[in-house]
Amino acid sequence: MNTIAINSGEKNYEVTVLNQKSLQSEFDGIANKYRKLVILVDANIKALYPDIVDYEKYDYLVLDATEEQKSFHNLDLVFDFYQKIGMQKKDVVIALGGGIIQDIVSLTTKIYWRGIDHYLVPTTLLSMADSSIGAKCGINYRDKKNQIAVFYSPSGVIQNLEFLNTLKDEDIVSGVGEIVKLLITSSEEDFIFLENNILDALKDRSRFAELIIRSLLSKKAVIEEDEYESDLRRVLNYGHTLGHAVESLSNYAIPHGVAVLWGMDIMNYVAKQRGYMPETLYQRINHLIVSIYDISKITVGDYEKLLNLVKSDKKVEGSKINIVYPEALGRLVIKPIEIDNNFLQNIKEYYGE
Repeated sequence: MNTIAINSGEKNYEVTVLNQKSLQSEFDGIANKYRKLVILVDANIKALYPDIVDYEKYDYLVLDATEEQKSFHNLDLVFDFYQKIGMQKKDVVIALGGGIIQDIVSLTTKIYWRGIDHYLVPTTLLSMADSSIGAKCGINYRDKKNQIAVFYSPSGVIQNLEFLNTLKDEDIVSGVGEIVKLLITSSEEDFIFLENNILDALKDRSRFAELIIRSLLSKKAVIEEDEYESDLRRVLNYGHTLGHAVESLSNYAIPHGVAVLWGMDIMNYVAKQRGYMPETLYQRINHLIVSIYDISKITVGDYEKLLNLVKSDKKVEGSKINIVYPEALGRLVIKPIEIDNNFLQNIKEYYGE
């Protein structure tokens, strides 16, 4: 068992990394601290892991983990459930699922009775390695990703590597996208570890444990220095601005972490074309990315629509966007550039047009 302490402005919490067939003792330990324990669980997890906990001991709600669930009209279901069970301030909610379930639980517990404690039990590689820490949560509004968003720290995070065994290959690759981002952000040492181990981990999922821990430690260093994204934390948006745009453009058919892989590569290309990033570094990172996933399969049919989605990103300031790229491994740069025809031309050049 590994434990990582996260210092947060709202409340400090711990991440516990386990590999167990049952989480009953962990859930009971949490339940003993509260009047009532409530579970919101991904329908797939409930079906795949019917005995991971004794669901019938608690009030629980089963949800489909889809991007459509992360919208105002679908949150009615959650708030109706909270009212029906008579949830009170001294209760606790556990999110048993990936990033979508985490977002729903974190946001609804933030605003229900002005704040109810919640725990995260991430079940995807992406949520284990990245989104389960940092307190960010949000829902989609119309075709815009995570536009209704807040910060809300959990009271604790339980990582159980057992969940990796039933993930689809595409979900594993999606999680790897965030791992790549974090270990580029961290240091050259961590990136070398990634280069040496990621392909083996894709074949043997038990080898993801160290990659997850290194990713969490990388993110911990950033969020503890800049929890509310006033400056440094913006480096964690590396690959996300264009990634979110192409996700929306595909109506979320492209998994988040895969979109981030593509977003990193295309932003690296833009930086390289403008002389901001060394050619050798671009080639090194590109080589790793394409060995993980064939990003050439991601196409952009409507460049203007892509740019319009970029312009609506919450990180846009006026007509400029802050692009993030590495000038060296472990040293990312944030640079404002115009969202103009030159930027559009860079994207077209990326596709050989």
